[in-house]
Amino acid sequence: MRITRFKENKFFLRLTNKNIADITQHTFSDELSIDKVVSKTLTSSTFELTLSEMEILQGHIAFSANHTSNKAVEKRLDNLFFKIDAAIRCLGLH
Repeated sequence: MRITRFKENKFFLRLTNKNIADITQHTFSDELSIDKVVSKTLTSSTFELTLSEMEILQGHIAFSANHTSNKAVEKRLDNLFFKIDAAIRCLGLH
């Protein structure tokens, strides 16, 4: 996972296809709509998001991780949440 600064308030967030599948299948988030995709490869996609959108996405991921009965899904979503959080912190945004 990688976040890079794009513009003043926009960032590139690269997620693997597995990350994207977990978000779309297990959360209520609509933050990863197709109009946010700016680059796509066979294994990942890059999204253009604001910090606020990333925080909303994290909230959806955390909610779903905390309310699933599937331990494997919970672990993957928890890991995704912490990866996004670490990337945001590396940019000095929190």
